[in-house]
Amino acid sequence: MTMDSFRDLALALGTTLTFLFFLVAANFRSFRMGGVIMLSFLLGFFGILPGFAILFLAKNIYMSATSLIGVITLSGIVIGNGIIFFDYFVQLVKE
Repeated sequence: MTMDSFRDLALALGTTLTFLFFLVAANFRSFRMGGVIMLSFLLGFFGILPGFAILFLAKNIYMSATSLIGVITLSGIVIGNGIIFFDYFVQLVKE
């Protein structure tokens, strides 16, 4: 049961990131800018991993389905924040 949940959540995360990449690339009309914004997700994800490692070492708490839902939520927040910052940057460059 747990492995099925992890597989489904990983599939949901991959699908979401793919759709977000194409949505951002269409919005900014550039695959490069879409890639830069998706890079912010990678930085956020690499920030999450040490937190999970510390929890595992300190309290022997494993990654759960609830924590993966949190990762998916955080990815949406990070990408949304990246879009706002990048759009503001583009406006500043135009001025």
